[in-house]
Amino acid sequence: MIRSRTLIKWLLVFEAAILVLGLMICCDIIPEWGRWYCPNVTHRLQTEAILHGRLALSDTPSSIGPESGFAWAEDGVQQVSGLGIPVWRFPFEVAARLIGQPGFPDRLAFAAAILIVALQLFNAWLSPIFQNLINQQSAAPKSIDLISSIGLITLLLVFPPFVNLLRTSLGVNEEVLAYVYIYGISLMAGLVGLIRHPSWLKYWCVCLLSGLGGLVRPTLVFYGIITVALAAIWVIFSSRLCFDPIQTQAPIPLKPGSRSISRFISWRLWVGLLGFAAGGLILFYTNQVRFGNGFEFGHKLNIVSGFPGVIYATRFDHPFKHEPSGSAARELFGALFSVKELNGYDAYRPLFFSGQSETVRWRVFYFLTFDWSYAGLVLAGWVLGIWLIVRLLRNQSTDVEQREGNGMSKECIGMALWSLGSAALLATFYLRMPCLSSRYMMDFAPAFAGAIGVFWLKLSTASLQRGWMRQMRNWFFFIILIGWGGAEIAQGHSDNGLHSATWKEVVTKMEPLAGKLNLPDSAYVEGFDFKQTGIPENGRGWENTTNTVAPAVVLFIKDPEYLELEVSVAGGKPLANPPFIRAKVGLELLKEERCERMPHSWLLRFSRPMRAQYQHGIQPLFLAFGPQEELANRRTSYRLLYVSWRPEENYK
Repeated sequence: MIRSRTLIKWLLVFEAAILVLGLMICCDIIPEWGRWYCPNVTHRLQTEAILHGRLALSDTPSSIGPESGFAWAEDGVQQVSGLGIPVWRFPFEVAARLIGQPGFPDRLAFAAAILIVALQLFNAWLSPIFQNLINQQSAAPKSIDLISSIGLITLLLVFPPFVNLLRTSLGVNEEVLAYVYIYGISLMAGLVGLIRHPSWLKYWCVCLLSGLGGLVRPTLVFYGIITVALAAIWVIFSSRLCFDPIQTQAPIPLKPGSRSISRFISWRLWVGLLGFAAGGLILFYTNQVRFGNGFEFGHKLNIVSGFPGVIYATRFDHPFKHEPSGSAARELFGALFSVKELNGYDAYRPLFFSGQSETVRWRVFYFLTFDWSYAGLVLAGWVLGIWLIVRLLRNQSTDVEQREGNGMSKECIGMALWSLGSAALLATFYLRMPCLSSRYMMDFAPAFAGAIGVFWLKLSTASLQRGWMRQMRNWFFFIILIGWGGAEIAQGHSDNGLHSATWKEVVTKMEPLAGKLNLPDSAYVEGFDFKQTGIPENGRGWENTTNTVAPAVVLFIKDPEYLELEVSVAGGKPLANPPFIRAKVGLELLKEERCERMPHSWLLRFSRPMRAQYQHGIQPLFLAFGPQEELANRRTSYRLLYVSWRPEENYK
């Protein structure tokens, strides 16, 4: 018996490894031997920083390379893609160094993460079936369960939007979303394991993993909240701490003769909740250290090359913030299910998908995610979940389980509630966000995969026929599932780029940018050569190739005592009204103190930053020109003549 169980475990490991290897090769993530590094070195740089005992990538702003998306905050260069993936890579990098290798392949670390989740799914849905077969129980119903389990695992691991994501260039942004998907599926599988065999240890592990998800990407916090809520409710029911409306069994033992059972159980319940809170506190603390605010993830500080409208919208305001709920909901639904034409990086292209609002918003869709078939399947999964809840609440749970011949009803309820709750929180979050992209829609992928999984499980286990007819029906459904998934993957297309790099290419990108810092002491004037400052992104939006500025301008200043701007319009025409200009140093919005009219221009003066951390050292200055409705324009009508931040006698 022990040999058989060990054989099963190794068989599952082998199958999972073959599946992951096939996924890596078929999606061209590892196109050839040695080309298994991510071409974007952001996560590698962060892991290197952690290896050296720090969070900042560098202590000089000259490291903010073009198109890096880095931020200068708290006297250091910070990346905004989260700490979760670099921390995951950390032990692999340590192991590589110990055996004399310069670095561990990024794609193999990603493959290891998929392998762990695949084993988790195999252990949850395949291992029990094989164990029952070894115990010489009835094989007929188990063969039906086998088809259901294989179909579910195939659906979750080869989910078409996930595969289409892997077929993109899989840069730093796409890599994060790929980790988000497998992390979300892991949370769902952990919740199912807890529902199937409740224990305090499983509950604590689920809570801790739910809390740590935000380190990978902030949107995983929503999945974590729903996971912890459902896990806590389930262990309460399983422990008979309160009335149990769904008639769970009680595998979590109570201490006989205890005088304070409720207090005893609550103590263990709170351990899990504290584990979840600990993950949130780690996220808050690292955000505070890196960006100066525990609730800031860096997206209000990073330099987005080529998109001044994004800097304007994320630092100041944007028109879509005031979009009516109905119109915003239609656009979100359309972005999820109605995008058929990709707009690439034509970010402000109007009306290219059904439901799109006319309000200005940054929209970039460069690979396909979901279509109307997903909408129908997800809705079916949610409806089935609600229907099962209603039946169980009517005290029909025993009858339901007996008639369906399996114990999947409560698992399906958990998966449906997990999917619906997570999708609802994500929809609320994205409803009026200033930016929308196909990769943002991938945040919904774990929730949608869970809902479709519910539909598949109930469809493949429905007791409509008996004997060989039932088996033939399930094989027919399985073929349809594979055909649907294959068709979705086949029609998916994206703006592809280089998937992976060699170590030689990675080393070249990790070399620090040469350049000595040479910031002026007190002012910039029109026509200033920003290259001489040694900061690649300095002067973004105020290039000397044109007379006018972009809607948003990024400057780096040192030891600001105030902020003074002189502004006119192109062509030398006088401004009849005061210009609409706002300024931020870091995260702090500066107060306008004076706006004085000059013969051919306007002089604006802003206050000194109130926060001490922004009064000293090199600081990022963000300027917004014009109303929010015009943030999509490449240039404004404003000319920026000079910017000063210290007394005039220090001008150079």
